[in-house]
Amino acid sequence: KYPRELNSAEKNDLRKFRRQIGIIFQEFNLIERDTIFKNVLNGRLGFVSTIKSCLGIFEKEDYDRVNKALNEVGLFNLKDKKVSDLSGGQKQRVAIARVLVQEPQIILADEPVSNLDPLLMEDILKLLNKLCEEKGITLVTSLHFVQFTKNYFTRVIGLRNGEIIFDGSPKELTEEEFIKIYGRTGF
Repeated sequence: KYPRELNSAEKNDLRKFRRQIGIIFQEFNLIERDTIFKNVLNGRLGFVSTIKSCLGIFEKEDYDRVNKALNEVGLFNLKDKKVSDLSGGQKQRVAIARVLVQEPQIILADEPVSNLDPLLMEDILKLLNKLCEEKGITLVTSLHFVQFTKNYFTRVIGLRNGEIIFDGSPKELTEEEFIKIYGRTGF
């Protein structure tokens, strides 16, 4: 459907392709002064024209998608709250909801739990995995927590210096393989 070489893709094709890839950032990348609702609505920007996005004009179905996503991540009742007033776990839920309204085929999550305490880490990974499984979204995550990798993922690819050092199931990730990836023990 899309050209293999995205650098030569036409503007509209590239825009359609980009909105199929959602990104969850380690540092949340939310607009602190805006409400939860508005931050999540930003996930729909790839579906409106530049003029409409500048004017903040969205369709009713965009607002419905935001409400649904906020309900799915457990923040619907807080939707009018400013992001600056949220905990780290709540901010990551906002980021997840923002990605969900984008309706991606793939979610790239860069250390999505590194800024959270251990209990929240578990909650966020469970939520993210559950939502991706229900919606048929491929989740690609960078994690440095071996136990979370073993508990929540079906495939592990270990990289070192830009090279694949390990590619297999979490059960195959032994301490020896871990040392090859990180150069030290982590078990």
